[in-house]
Amino acid sequence: MSLFYKPTDKEILNTRNKVLLECATTELYNNGFIKSAFSTAWFGRNNLGDFTYEFVRLQEDSKLELLVVHINKGDSYVKLNLNIFDVGSAITSFKDIENKNALKLHVPPLSLTKMRLRSDDYRFIPIITPFFYKEHKLGFYLSRKGFNNQVNKLCKLLREDCRNIDRFVHRWHEKNTLQSICLE
Repeated sequence: MSLFYKPTDKEILNTRNKVLLECATTELYNNGFIKSAFSTAWFGRNNLGDFTYEFVRLQEDSKLELLVVHINKGDSYVKLNLNIFDVGSAITSFKDIENKNALKLHVPPLSLTKMRLRSDDYRFIPIITPFFYKEHKLGFYLSRKGFNNQVNKLCKLLREDCRNIDRFVHRWHEKNTLQSICLE
């Protein structure tokens, strides 16, 4: 038996995915986000063996809020990227986006306004920010108990941030200008 605990990369990947599904998705659904209906949307394991989830929310003022979650192999992060678009009167319900191609939302110039939660929304000097802000990341641990504590911290932070997603939407509007799109 070893004194130190070192989980495999596969275990870390699956643990972060489980934390997202158990702690964050319910809060997103409660805030009006749904699983993306675009034909190009991922929801689960992708071609690289990582996990990608796309959530969308349509606001009354013709704004489409796109939240893309990436859980990649080889790191400890759960990356939540928010981007907002003006869809005009072309889309009035989620039925209007079913089977539409949304690849252009993920490439420049439309992707230049995406904001990673807890990473791109800082207001202070970037070099000082990492010391004061929490991240969606499994932190440092040496034992199984320490690993479980980091998993619980990540779960609590994801739950809190997804419950208060409107705070990040407001911050996105402070930093970026709304872009109009036309989905074909």
